[in-house]
Amino acid sequence: MGELLFLFGLVVVAGYYYYESLSYTTTRFERTGGPAVFPQIVIYGLLFFILLRVIQIFIKKDKTKFKWFSIFKGTRGIFFISFVFYVLLMQFLGFILAGSLFLITISTYMYKQVENSVQLFAFKDFGIRSLIMISFVIFVNYFFAVALNVQVPKGILGYLF
Repeated sequence: MGELLFLFGLVVVAGYYYYESLSYTTTRFERTGGPAVFPQIVIYGLLFFILLRVIQIFIKKDKTKFKWFSIFKGTRGIFFISFVFYVLLMQFLGFILAGSLFLITISTYMYKQVENSVQLFAFKDFGIRSLIMISFVIFVNYFFAVALNVQVPKGILGYLF
């Protein structure tokens, strides 16, 4: 029942943002759907996956209770806390720095969890992983900023360039 309430909360939030997307202004000559098309597609996808999860819950024979506080424990908790810091720091640090820091931190933590290795910060592995994460964030930033003309937070790098 708790998971259904959580999913219902997501549906309410998605409905609110869908309602907000209807107020995006467009010109009379706009035939592509305007600036609301992409957010609405994301909302439709979210609602589709929520519907799939609700169907899975009703079909599933095992009726274990949904534990709200499991989000804050173990690996999920580290990811959740890191994600909250990522969102809070993005405006100040910018997308490139905050995204790189978030991905490097999470990938290093997950690597440690999987490998159980003492050499967590072996320079070769850590360096290669970090370069991959930084180049991915730069690519995503370029894709959104240049190709799609979506403004991403520049943060302190905005003052330098």
